[in-house]
Amino acid sequence: MITRTDGQTVHENIGPTAGYDPIRESVFVPRSSSLRIELASATTVTMQIGTVLTTVERPVVYLDQNHWIDLARFCIGSAQISGRRARVCRRVTELADAGKIILPVSGAHLVEIAKKADRQRREVAEVMAKYSRGWQMISPLRARAHELLHLFDAEPAGLGKSQAFTLDPHALWADDSARQRSSARGHQGSGVERLGRDGVSTPGRTIYPAVLSTG
Repeated sequence: MITRTDGQTVHENIGPTAGYDPIRESVFVPRSSSLRIELASATTVTMQIGTVLTTVERPVVYLDQNHWIDLARFCIGSAQISGRRARVCRRVTELADAGKIILPVSGAHLVEIAKKADRQRREVAEVMAKYSRGWQMISPLRARAHELLHLFDAEPAGLGKSQAFTLDPHALWADDSARQRSSARGHQGSGVERLGRDGVSTPGRTIYPAVLSTG
């Protein structure tokens, strides 16, 4: 459904998408450049869709995998998390909900959680999707390659904060054939353009196929 600024709406049923069964509904809001996703579990997550002007101006808090697990335990009210840890998790979620910090996911996070059993995998993955809001840390292999090129003067500048933490699709993987195809065309495009061209955004290309499917 598309709601125009004059209040008129346009409806179109695109039908189910193979491999994305956990997603019940998604709504893209151009005004805020965000994608609201409702999962089959009734959990709602909101993803930011990056543009060519997106920069990182907030503190970035990188959580180790055990901290993401604690965050998931806090969110479901598990008795496995202590009072002190629960207070920390509450504060982290408050800051993330208010948009005051960025909680990026990395390729290592997805590889680790994909090894878990279905229930824990889904619980932690949903929390990652909800609080990362689409932000990713680029692959360490990409970061190292950039650092080496800069060391030998092949790159004019070191890796900036907005390059290391990004909303670009596929950024957390070292091997990215889609990005290479875009570069070959000479135009990578903004997050909104990629959303229309690829059909799904960052979370659809990374988090959901990797960890939310139960198969």
